Amino acid sequence: VLTSIDRLIEAGVIKPGSPRAIQIADAIRSAKLAYQAAGAAQRAGNSSNYLAALAQARTALASINLLVKGS
Repeated sequence: VLTSIDRLIEAGVIKPGSPRAIQIADAIRSAKLAYQAAGAAQRAGNSSNYLAALAQARTALASINLLVKGS
């Protein structure tokens, strides 16, 4: 995802600091935190927290896709 975002910035499709860029950065941050939470839940053997964190990560990735497609 980050490589794609970098390429869109280089092409001038996404402007750094713009509202869309800030929304994309927030969604990337949310996805990263959710994946980290999933990893922690997996290490702790907590399957319900793991599945919930993965669902949050999927939602964040869907947000990233929608924001990028709207560029």
